[in-house]
Amino acid sequence: MDASPAVRRILLTGVTSSARLLVRHVLQSLGYLVDEAADLGAGAGTMPCYALVVAGPRALDDAGRLAVPAKLGRPVPTILVGMPETARLDGTGWRARLAEPLDLGELLATVRGILDGDAAPSGAGQGEDLPASDPVDLERVRDFAGNDDDLVEELIVLYFTTARSYLAEMAAARAAGADPGRAAHALKGASANFGAGEVAALALAAETGGVTAERIGALERAVERAWSFVAARHPGLRASA
Repeated sequence: MDASPAVRRILLTGVTSSARLLVRHVLQSLGYLVDEAADLGAGAGTMPCYALVVAGPRALDDAGRLAVPAKLGRPVPTILVGMPETARLDGTGWRARLAEPLDLGELLATVRGILDGDAAPSGAGQGEDLPASDPVDLERVRDFAGNDDDLVEELIVLYFTTARSYLAEMAAARAAGADPGRAAHALKGASANFGAGEVAALALAAETGGVTAERIGALERAVERAWSFVAARHPGLRASA
């Protein structure tokens, strides 16, 4: 994923409170910079260069027009969340319309599709199996470890041992009719702290949307993608798989 601010900066505007915190958390867990603006039609000043806008009904002006183009000065790819069909969208450059309550897998697939240059149609990504270009932010791990290679590898082994344990706990709890949400919550936190953004986002989807067999499968595949990514860069870890 391009690390330039223009590629990684997203504007969140007018999304209803029930969805706003989830959208922001998911986007930030994937490493995007997220700004918020309740009303793009108000105020003055130069706006940053955004690669994407996620807009909800509160971003409409009194005439029912989405104020993004007038404020940003150019069409920006836009995801519409819970937007009424009557909204006036001239010049927005919008790419997808998502209904509320949000399906987080659909949101993730749509964001990635747009920012990777392949506009994902609304309804894509229902399986939530969403490969990332960099499944783990290894620079984050190295910084945390003070560039101590031995400590980096210890942290990697600890994370994957813990992640697989949480996955097993989720599956066992679901099979026993117990609450698997606690393990999903723990996996989300561990993954976000480690820098495994894809796993963190999928764990959030499981925590908030329900732990299903499909979501556990998607998480298992995401953990193994992350493992393959780090093992390719730390060959000495392969025996720990």
